[in-house]
Amino acid sequence: MVNKSILIISPQYPSATNGLGDYSSIIGEYFKKEFKVIYVGFKQPEPVEVAPYICIRSFSSLQEILSHHQIDIIFLNYVNFAYHPKGLPFKLLRELQLIKSKGYKLCIFFHELNASSHKPWQLVFWTKPLQQYIYKHLLNIADLAFCSNERVRKILAKHQHPNLYKKAVFANIPESVEPIVFEQRSRSAIVFGTLNRRKKVYENAKELNAFIASRNIKEIVDIGPGDVKSVIGYIRCPKRILGKLSASEIAAEFAKHTWALIDYPPSLMEKSGIFAAYAAYGLITYNTDSSDKIVQDLVDGKHYLSENSLDSPLCDDKTISKNIQLWYEEHNQINHSLFIQKKIEQILANA
Repeated sequence: MVNKSILIISPQYPSATNGLGDYSSIIGEYFKKEFKVIYVGFKQPEPVEVAPYICIRSFSSLQEILSHHQIDIIFLNYVNFAYHPKGLPFKLLRELQLIKSKGYKLCIFFHELNASSHKPWQLVFWTKPLQQYIYKHLLNIADLAFCSNERVRKILAKHQHPNLYKKAVFANIPESVEPIVFEQRSRSAIVFGTLNRRKKVYENAKELNAFIASRNIKEIVDIGPGDVKSVIGYIRCPKRILGKLSASEIAAEFAKHTWALIDYPPSLMEKSGIFAAYAAYGLITYNTDSSDKIVQDLVDGKHYLSENSLDSPLCDDKTISKNIQLWYEEHNQINHSLFIQKKIEQILANA
């Protein structure tokens, strides 16, 4: 279908630090094998590393771009706060409704739906119904809808969309090409991600120290931007802080270690690029968040560890490493991209 064109929409792209941008860049490269790909985004201070790329100032530019480049389908990466500072991208919704009325096909990957809060003094407490209104109406006009995790799938499934699919995200770093030999890895653990994500891990010092002692972990290796010294000192283990690294440097570092640490709601781990990166390298991930119990593909004690499974996991650490590698293979960059590509081809073939 190389004669067909796809327009990918993301708020930012590499070299900006943005998970949606990384995802869009990688999946776009796979799409290029079958489609003509054009990337659309908003102004960013960092150099843009995807091409062909069009920077827009408002969503009203989309119709002209679609017509000029003879686009067949739009691929929107949706997180409401990525397109509006208050999480209410009504202009995006209105523009896409107008575009759909002119016969264009629309595919949406719902990475997130809405933010919520139980605190009345926070704006999202009051805007949640409006956020929900937007994603429901976007779902209504989408020819194809994707999400990455069971929590979001259950919410979207209530609206009985005929073409709704779940596919966990892939790693945003180069995937391992060498066989993973568990015994050759050092007795160390990686902490990777944004500054806030890493701080949340270290704030669970008592729990982490118990895990570190249970596995006789000799070193914590911290990777990412920002200063964690104020919170990492409570961890009773030697620490090595590497700071911000390139994607290839991160991948090389991951290949050396046995464990990884994360703090992420279990029912949302399938949307975490950090967890996907850990899984791609067979790192045994310990999750300090055990806040929810939604049944999903990832099983505590089989695919990762937490406080709940630490003393009685379903299998040993080496088997957990193998399990998460097998799980990831179904969702790796090529399989994830091909799955979505095939669904897009079916929609276009029936147009």
